[in-house]
Amino acid sequence: MPVRFLVRPDADDALDGAGPRDVPAGAYRDPARYAAEVDGLLCRSWVVAAHASAVRPDRLAVWDGFGQTVVVCRDDDGRLTAFANICQHRGARLAEDGAPCPGGQVVCPWHGFVYDRSGRVTAVPRRASFDRSLVDGLAAPAVAVAEFAGLVWVNLAGDAAEPFDHWIGDLAAELGAYGMDGWYLVGERRWPVAANWKAVVEGFSEDYHARIVHDDTIPSGLVYDGTQIRLLGRHTMMVTPLGSVDYDALPAPVDHRRHAYCHYSAFPATVFSCFPTHAQVMSMVPLAVDRSELRVHVVARRQAPDGVDQDRYERRMATGVDHFAAIAAEDLSVLGRLHTTAGAAGYRRNVYSRLEARISRFHQAVDDVLGPYEERQQRKAPHAD
Repeated sequence: MPVRFLVRPDADDALDGAGPRDVPAGAYRDPARYAAEVDGLLCRSWVVAAHASAVRPDRLAVWDGFGQTVVVCRDDDGRLTAFANICQHRGARLAEDGAPCPGGQVVCPWHGFVYDRSGRVTAVPRRASFDRSLVDGLAAPAVAVAEFAGLVWVNLAGDAAEPFDHWIGDLAAELGAYGMDGWYLVGERRWPVAANWKAVVEGFSEDYHARIVHDDTIPSGLVYDGTQIRLLGRHTMMVTPLGSVDYDALPAPVDHRRHAYCHYSAFPATVFSCFPTHAQVMSMVPLAVDRSELRVHVVARRQAPDGVDQDRYERRMATGVDHFAAIAAEDLSVLGRLHTTAGAAGYRRNVYSRLEARISRFHQAVDDVLGPYEERQQRKAPHAD
């Protein structure tokens, strides 16, 4: 019998059509589809820009991804703002990540245009030499920004962005219950991946591969046969029992966040891999149709669990980045070889099982925004005479 968790994951036969399906290989290697994903999906979605601790009144955070660059600021009252990291004079890059923000000002390093924390131009050297209509009211395009789960999120759609609370949906209660706003940043790391960004999302959205790929790093810690899946609109989650927990000794329903490994996908490109004491937050950032970057923040609770020595706990958490890196290396060793088959004639499609229902839902959600890939191909095909 599966463990009865506090949240009841859907049974395999009740996954709202997100069971077995296939996706054509072209969806991963077609430059036109990739461009549509960047412009029509990713540039209109919420993505992780930084850990909240990295954005301070005296220090800027800069996020770069899929050809875009954003400055994130925090004022003295803690309010966040974000805007395009591009000088409106002649397109210079305004700031680098971690740059100081003296007096709440961002100064262009090329000609000295001065911006405030909202992205508005407040000073123009030799202003009288410009046509007044071209510089009055000048400002960098606004980027929507929100803070949730100890992370700063941005949406390049600016004022047209879907409200964060609406976008996050049921994940707000799930992730909010961990209290990650009070967790600390253990460390962060980035890896290049020679694969389409969707393949990287998929690689971190199921545990079907775990017994093959992670036999050395996770030999017995997770009970994969007990994994249960739940669909949360465009987002998804899975709960996997921990091998070290006697679930029969716990009152039912069991709080999965306290006693299990929980994995959440925040559509389209963010994944939370959560244990009771710590988590890895993974962001998949596309660089080209066949190249991506995996960015990871490792975070942890400040207080050791009951009965665990605080110093010992902190020493163990300090190894969290290196431990995750060992696991990620196994995933990336497989994902990094996809480029050798991406253009091969024998690669025609991906097929998914019920164990990969979260991936099926991911593709459904992409299709909901952009339309099915097959339909786009049919519309581009010439009509027969």
